[in-house]
Amino acid sequence: METDQVHWLAGLPYDWMSFAPADAKTQELAKQVLSSADRSRYLAEGKMQLENFIVYTAVDTSTRKKPLEGWPGKRVISLMHVLVDSVSRGTLTLRSSDPADAPVLDPRLLASPIDRSAMYENVRETAHAIQAVEGLNAVEFGVDDFLRDNWSDEAIDVRANRSGGSCFHYSGTCAMGEVVDTECRVYQVERLRVVDSGVFPLPLAAHYQAPTYGVAEQAADMILSSVA
Repeated sequence: METDQVHWLAGLPYDWMSFAPADAKTQELAKQVLSSADRSRYLAEGKMQLENFIVYTAVDTSTRKKPLEGWPGKRVISLMHVLVDSVSRGTLTLRSSDPADAPVLDPRLLASPIDRSAMYENVRETAHAIQAVEGLNAVEFGVDDFLRDNWSDEAIDVRANRSGGSCFHYSGTCAMGEVVDTECRVYQVERLRVVDSGVFPLPLAAHYQAPTYGVAEQAADMILSSVA
């Protein structure tokens, strides 16, 4: 369907998003768990770990076989929480020697206790803030009764397992310094470069589109100069 109000250039159904640092408890955990270098990066002044936004429509990211129907009331909002500075690290390996076979990807989402602490506390604070809005009378929909108004780590863990997912901002599979050099050339392979978000060695704590464009523009100049 396409109308004056609904079309691919109309934008997404939300007004704002916010970035936030990890809470004090998570920062203290990071001090205890992370190495010196990772700790300095994670706790750097002004560093954000989380992104939140409210979507003015029903969003069901759960793994339930049948999507939710019959949304109650006249107004529905969805709270979305994104971990933009993940400590967890996934793996990408070959499935076989056949190059046509899809690789094996294990994102290991929320594998780190630091990530779980940051995300769970963020979910908890946001839920409490929404429920505290006078006159809103917000009620969580689409969850089992035992989860409603239960914001313990165990309850949020159930929500995360049912509804958690990826924003598809994968990176680091060809990390600069390990797989490619500073001109995106693959080590020990002639005439091969990787020019995408895979070259970022660490999470950017931001959206990846603009930085990936930046890498591509610089790499294009390097490639052109190498053949001039």
